[in-house]
Amino acid sequence: MRVDAEEILLALIRKYERSVLSRQGSERQLRIRFVMEKEMSGYFHYEHLQEAAILDETIELYEEKHWVSVIRSDGRITEVQLNTAYVEDVYKHLNLGSASQFHRKLITLMEKYRGKGIDPYIDDIEQKIQSYKSVKTLVFEDLNLQEDLLKSLCALFALRKDTLERVFSAEVLHYSKGFEPIRSKTAKILRLYFEGDPEAEDEELLAQFHVLKNPGHLILKGHGTIQIKDSVLVLDDFEEGLTLSSSDVENILSMALADSSVMTVENLATFYQCERPDTLILYLGGYHNTVRRQFLKRIYETWPAKTYYHFGDIDAGGFYILEHLKCKTGIPFRPYLMNTHILEKYIDRTIPLTENDRKRLQTLASNEAYADVIQHMLEHNRKLEQEQIRPEDMV
Repeated sequence: MRVDAEEILLALIRKYERSVLSRQGSERQLRIRFVMEKEMSGYFHYEHLQEAAILDETIELYEEKHWVSVIRSDGRITEVQLNTAYVEDVYKHLNLGSASQFHRKLITLMEKYRGKGIDPYIDDIEQKIQSYKSVKTLVFEDLNLQEDLLKSLCALFALRKDTLERVFSAEVLHYSKGFEPIRSKTAKILRLYFEGDPEAEDEELLAQFHVLKNPGHLILKGHGTIQIKDSVLVLDDFEEGLTLSSSDVENILSMALADSSVMTVENLATFYQCERPDTLILYLGGYHNTVRRQFLKRIYETWPAKTYYHFGDIDAGGFYILEHLKCKTGIPFRPYLMNTHILEKYIDRTIPLTENDRKRLQTLASNEAYADVIQHMLEHNRKLEQEQIRPEDMV
């Protein structure tokens, strides 16, 4: 076994960083200890006596520098304790950046981006540092990545139209793949500080802030016409559905929609199967993106008297998507086939709830619009994917 004095110093520093002393600024006389018998038992083995003697000499040098205090028994070291008053010297000796040094550099960096739309994030990080609370999950230890994160967050709030992720990355970070290593943390911060939907996947969440992994589009079918520039598209001619890009939607001059109802459908397979009469059907794809949201709002502004439905999975996600759709569009969508009758009819196709399902459903249980079906789901521990519903029951 290798016996190394610097390994002991490093272990003490890591314990210090995890301790109450480091994280909460406690003034109590806490002991940051390295117990030899427990953590380096080979030190006492006769085969390592020569190595142990060298270690003893090095530890004595550390004592002389006041970095550590040592407890001995019969001439052998039994415990090494870190002297926290000299912790900065130990960091320097080990060629490590101390937590306090990192925090000072981090705050200096964060202040460069104050007043650019991300102050709630900056304020919370600085408050946590001042209160000796951990910020590890909210920032990057690599300050270059942290600056990329800050630049990207500021740029997100300046976006006014959908932009492909690689284009966004090239423009903001000057490298088309630069956003990839910070995507996940960016989404986390949007959820925590900037009202990003907590249930949306990262890709869906970023789309809500106009950064798209793939080009935005919508798929719809129904009856009527849509004029895009000089072309008039007849919806009746597209039996499997008409696909429009985000630029197509922006260029719509007029619409004459004949159906009395509008229905969004969560999943693509169900969209193709659903043939509900007198209904304009729009594929939603989970949480809606900007293209679909703006198109729906335009329809509602022109035809508020139409009946609006949402058809999704009978599970927590399905109801959260419906609530999000209603909130972000201002349209009074009604749930379609998301009820106890369908659950009971397809009981043999249902699956058990997860623990996370139950927690999310309990949060929604007070909503009168869904109270009955949610209570039924909780009592019977079942949920249903909309793909399980037969086409003949969708009409």
